[in-house]
Amino acid sequence: MISKVFEAISEQVRSTIAAIGSELPEQKLGEENVSELTAPPAIVWAVRGGPVKPPRQTGADGNLGTRQIAQRSVRILVHVWNKDFTSTEILLNHFVAAARSVLTAFSFRALSEDWTLGQAARTNLGRLCVLEIEIDVPFTAEPIGVSAPPHVLTIETQINPPQ
Repeated sequence: MISKVFEAISEQVRSTIAAIGSELPEQKLGEENVSELTAPPAIVWAVRGGPVKPPRQTGADGNLGTRQIAQRSVRILVHVWNKDFTSTEILLNHFVAAARSVLTAFSFRALSEDWTLGQAARTNLGRLCVLEIEIDVPFTAEPIGVSAPPHVLTIETQINPPQ
């Protein structure tokens, strides 16, 4: 789930920045949270979508709860604001390092960055960089409901029980 990935990366960013004693960024998921009036520091994910591919694994371990049925390659525009160019670049690096720590090299890709896109050129509250990333998130199988067997079975041990 994208929201679980967002939470895990956000927590990693928070713990890294708290450890060095810097101001914690506001972190939000959803394009509706992108605003020219957002005060820095902030990180906002605007999910774009992407192709759905066959699964990478087949769930041969028998665990149907985690068996992949399809692989989503989701593109996200990550809006990273801070007070100036240098502090934005540092926050951007914290984000990429956190994403790489939470995900693997195979399921996280930083694709491009743009320091001049739309709002980035107009914001008066600091400097904005829009980082385009791609993450792989699986669709997984869900357990199928099965009727429960009777809880008590009566077994006769004698062919002709006494009366």
